[in-house]
Amino acid sequence: MSALSKILGTAKHIRQKPAYSLGQNIAYMISLAWKQRCSVIFLALTMSVVAILLSLTQLFIVPYILGFVEANVSVAELTTIILLFTGALILLSAAQSYFSSCSQFGRIEVRLIIGSMIQNKALTMSYPDIENQRVRKKMLMYGKEASNRRQEIDRQHHTIPNQRNQRPKDKHRGNVYNLLFRHGKVR
Repeated sequence: MSALSKILGTAKHIRQKPAYSLGQNIAYMISLAWKQRCSVIFLALTMSVVAILLSLTQLFIVPYILGFVEANVSVAELTTIILLFTGALILLSAAQSYFSSCSQFGRIEVRLIIGSMIQNKALTMSYPDIENQRVRKKMLMYGKEASNRRQEIDRQHHTIPNQRNQRPKDKHRGNVYNLLFRHGKVR
């Protein structure tokens, strides 16, 4: 074994190239959202614009007020500037909350569609693939990713594999029962 192969590792440890690029995945998600609920895309863009405007308003409020104080403007003008910035902050915060609540149902619907696609893939898989622990772990991980529950994803990566190794395997009930009656959820 040469020194270069020791440094780089064996061929097993070389990272495999993903089947789809990041751009292809983003394009697929946008096309799926466009087909199912196109308002999600427009609401996401609107939320981005409102968030940028809110951040800019928060960024410029102090320098503008200090500039007017240094320019020795009257108290009435200073109060007007403060009230304008305060009004802008209130309106932008309310708009951000409103658009966030409006887009929530569309995002949930798109996530449910992705989850049903993952479930459909699991139900149409061959039986040896269902038994493969690596495939099951990936299916569970992608299902959790689609539902966007970060804490559950982290917990699942650390606790479920450990519990699965400690529990005796029940060949007659476990995998088929979970797949058919518990919709692919691991006990």
